[in-house]
Amino acid sequence: MRKILSAVLVCALSFGLQAQSLWTTIDIEKKINKQASAFAELEYRTHQHTLMSERASSSLGVEYEFNKYLKAQASYSFIYRQSKDETTKKNNLVPAYWSPRHRGNLSLTASYKWKKRIEISLRENYQYTYRYQMFVPKYNELGFRIPYEEVDEKHKHVAKTRLEIKYDIKKSPFEPYVSCEAYHDISTWYLDKIRYTVGSTYKINKQHRLEMYYRYINHSDDDEDAGSVLGIGYKFKF
Repeated sequence: MRKILSAVLVCALSFGLQAQSLWTTIDIEKKINKQASAFAELEYRTHQHTLMSERASSSLGVEYEFNKYLKAQASYSFIYRQSKDETTKKNNLVPAYWSPRHRGNLSLTASYKWKKRIEISLRENYQYTYRYQMFVPKYNELGFRIPYEEVDEKHKHVAKTRLEIKYDIKKSPFEPYVSCEAYHDISTWYLDKIRYTVGSTYKINKQHRLEMYYRYINHSDDDEDAGSVLGIGYKFKF
């Protein structure tokens, strides 16, 4: 088993070195009581194929454990996302611009430990995102400013399903995992995209934890580009 896990981690690292986007997170979690906790998260991402900033976000949420098999989570996120340069059908240029978004998440996660070391979990998540209407600069082929480009207001409802498998290595700070998450647009029930992830957390002590993962996204949408991602995170629990 350990040889297999070592091979998985080596593959994740090699894929990570080829990743075309970087995602970084800082998490803080506060235990309220035996069942409830609150958390805050800061995240920064770069665009695919470039070091150009893609988005920065902050989140606040709460989590409640009904028992060792079932927990629920609710969170709110403020997202500030930068688009890429875009050329319209009339060959006008809309330069990159930043747009704010509000997002809410509700999720329910069922988990089961098999042979004490392997944890299998299934998470069902409802996600709602609101984007403001905006008017952004636009230029014609000669570089002259022309009337603004209108970016429509948008409401998006998404259902996400994630299957994840973790392995608790005996007497080791590493906890490797693999996951697959499907995104469905609720209005059409069309499969928007799938995220495939392989990575590991590293437990420094009871309060501090690091995480690194490689992720592949199979389809672009308004929220993120398709392609490879290297993720690095830090979590503090108290």
